[in-house]
Amino acid sequence: MKSKLYVLLTLLLMLLVCGCQLALEEQDASQDRLIGGFVTFSREQNDLLLEQMNSREDSFRLYAELMEREIVDHETGEKMIVKEYVWPELSGARIIYLKEANEIGENVISLQLDPVIDAHLGIYADDESDRVAVDGTVYVSAAQGEIRFSVHPVYREASGKIYIEEVGSSMIVAGNQGEGGRSSLTIRENITLTEDGKEHSEILELTLTAHTMYPAESFVIHQYDENGVLLSSSSYEEKTVPEEVVADKKTDFLVLEMHKRDESGQPAISRSVYGREDNTMTFNILEDERVFRQHTVPVKWSEGR
Repeated sequence: MKSKLYVLLTLLLMLLVCGCQLALEEQDASQDRLIGGFVTFSREQNDLLLEQMNSREDSFRLYAELMEREIVDHETGEKMIVKEYVWPELSGARIIYLKEANEIGENVISLQLDPVIDAHLGIYADDESDRVAVDGTVYVSAAQGEIRFSVHPVYREASGKIYIEEVGSSMIVAGNQGEGGRSSLTIRENITLTEDGKEHSEILELTLTAHTMYPAESFVIHQYDENGVLLSSSSYEEKTVPEEVVADKKTDFLVLEMHKRDESGQPAISRSVYGREDNTMTFNILEDERVFRQHTVPVKWSEGR
C-alpha cells in the first residue's frame, strides 16, 4: 500500500470552527465539479445575482469571464499579469479552487479570491480518496446587527467554463454579539470514480467562517529593537494606511495596533507582531459598514543591523 500523502498549502492562517454543513448529492465523473463559492453579504447583493440569472434565456447559470489583471510581487517588486475568473456585473466575493495545466503540462494549484476573504487550502490524499479543503474567513463588523450571508456554489464544466449555481445556502451572523463571534457554513461534494475496478473518491469541502470584529478608528505601527526598546511610532487614520512600511536599520520587529471602540464605546486595542521573516503587513479596513477588506502592503527591512 502506498504511504499516505499529506500536503498542506497555507495562504493565510485561520481557525476552523464548528458550523452547519450542506452535503451535495454524490455525483459521477461526467458531471460538473464543485470548485468554490460566490458570497453575497446583503439582500441587495443577493437580489442582483438572482436578477442576472433570471435574465438569461438559455439557463440559470451565470458564467464567469476570464480577465487579465496586473499585480506586483511584494517581495521582488516584479509586475506580472494574472488571469482571473470574475463576474464583473455582480457585487460580492468569490473563493475558487483551480487545478490547471501550465504551458509545459504541469498541474498548477491556486486559489482565486477577493480581498475580503482570507483563505487556507489543505490537500489530503490516500489510497481511497483525494480531499481538498478550502477554508475562507470573512471579517464582519461587530457594530452591525444581523448580516445574512448567501453562499452560491461555483462549478466547472468539462469544457472549462465556470459558473455560479442558482441555489445557494444562507447563514445569519449576529454582528452585535461583540468581537470574536463566529458562524460557519460548509458545502461538500463527493464524486466517486472507478479505475481498474476500484472505487476512488474525489472530495471538495468549502467552509466559510464569519468572524466579528470592531472597526478600527486608527492604526499605529511601533518599531522595536532586538532588546524590546521602542524606536519609533507612526499613526494612520483608517482610510489612510501606508503604501509600504519601511523598517529602521535597528528594528528587529514591528507591532501593529488596531485602535477601536467596543459596543459600549470604550477604547479597545488589538495587536499583531511582525518579524524580519514577514515581508507584508495586513490592515483590516471596513467597507460599506459590513465587511472588512484585507489591505496588504510590503514591509521593507534594512540590511546589516
